Amino acid sequence: MLGTTDGTRTASTLAAATTSAVYLPRPQSSDGVLVYGHERKLIAHPFNASKTSFAGAPFLISEQAREFRRRVIPASASVGGVLVYAEEEDKADQPKIFDRRGQLIARLGPRREYIRAVPSPDFKKIAVVSRDSASMLFNLEIVDRRTGNSHRLRGPDRMLLPIWSRDGKRIAYTSRSGDFQPVLNIQRLSPESSPESIPLLSHTSWSQDWSPDGRILLVTAETSGTDRSIWALPLDRSRLPSQLVRTPGKNDEQHWSPDGRFIAYQSNESGHSGHMEIYVIPFPPDGRRWKVSQGGGQEPRWRADGKELFYLSLDYALMSVKTSTAGGFSFGPPATLFGGRSGEPALMVWHAEPSPDGQQFVILTGARSRGSALRLRLNWWARAETPVSAPSR
Repeated sequence: MLGTTDGTRTASTLAAATTSAVYLPRPQSSDGVLVYGHERKLIAHPFNASKTSFAGAPFLISEQAREFRRRVIPASASVGGVLVYAEEEDKADQPKIFDRRGQLIARLGPRREYIRAVPSPDFKKIAVVSRDSASMLFNLEIVDRRTGNSHRLRGPDRMLLPIWSRDGKRIAYTSRSGDFQPVLNIQRLSPESSPESIPLLSHTSWSQDWSPDGRILLVTAETSGTDRSIWALPLDRSRLPSQLVRTPGKNDEQHWSPDGRFIAYQSNESGHSGHMEIYVIPFPPDGRRWKVSQGGGQEPRWRADGKELFYLSLDYALMSVKTSTAGGFSFGPPATLFGGRSGEPALMVWHAEPSPDGQQFVILTGARSRGSALRLRLNWWARAETPVSAPSR
C-alpha cells in the first residue's frame, strides 16, 4: 500500500505482496527499488519516489527468502550497491539408518522437513515428526520399518517430541492448546485412538522420557528466563510433579537408564555462555552426580542393556561411553564412533537414536538447516538476470 503521512493521499495498492516492502537506494540514480516478499520470493521493483510509481520491470533476487514472522523481509542495502538479506536454507531432510562405522544402511520416507525420528523400543517402528512447509503444521506419523507403510496419529495440529512406552504400545507427545498452554498427550497406537491429555507444568515445558515401569514421565520446564529444570511427573491420580535437577542454565534431554536407576541429561550449568556437558544422577536423586562427557556433549541416549551411553559432541560427532549400572554407576572414557565436521566420514549428526544392541542408529543428518543464512550481493541493482511478472493485486 502507498499513502502519505499527512493523509493528503488515499492509500492505494501498488503490488500484491505477502510481506511489507522496504525502499532501498539505487546508486547513481534518483530512483530507488522497492524490495518485498511474495510467496517466499524476494522481488525488487524499480521505483520512482517523486512520482510514486514504478520505474521499470520487477526482477527476482531470491526464490527462498526468509520472512520474519511471515510479515517482514529482513533486507538492507548501502548506497554503494551492497545488498544483505536473509534467505531460508533447504530444510528438506530424510531420516537415515547408519551402523557404528558411519556406513549408511537405509533411508526412511520421503525428503521433507523432519523435526524428530524416534524408533520404538524393538526398533521395528519409527515415530517421525515433520512440518508441512505450506501450512506450517506438525505431523506425527508411525512408520513401519519392514513395509515402509505409515499412519498419521489423529490429534492436535502441533504434535512434538514423541516418546515411546517401554512396551511399544503407547506414544506420549507434547502439544499446545488454544491458549498456548503445553499439554502432554498419551495415545495408544491405533489410527482411531484419541489421546489422553494432561496439562504440563508451565507455559514452556515438554515431556522427554518414560520410566521403564511406565509410571513416571520425565519433563523439562523453563523456570526463569531461559533456565530449564528437570521434573518427574507421576501418571497416577496424584500427578504431583517433583523437581529432580535445578541448576543455573539449561538442564534437559534427560533419559532413564534401562533399569530405571539412573538418569542421563545435558546441562550448561556453568552459565548460558557455557557449553553443554553430559551428566548422570541416581533416581531418586541422592546428591551424587557424574560428569560423563569431556569437552562438551549433548543428547544422551542409553543402550538397551545399560552398558553403553551415546551422545553428540559439540561438533556433531556420535560418541560412545562404556557404562555399568550394576550395583552403582561406573563409566569409561568417551570414544568417537563417527561423524563431526572433520570426521570420517564427514557427517554432522543432529539427532541419533540407537537400536537396542547399539549397532545401528536412526539419525537426522546435517542436510537439515538450523535457521537461515545471510546473503550478500554486490551491484545487485544492475543484475536483473531473472525478470518476473509483478504479482497480481
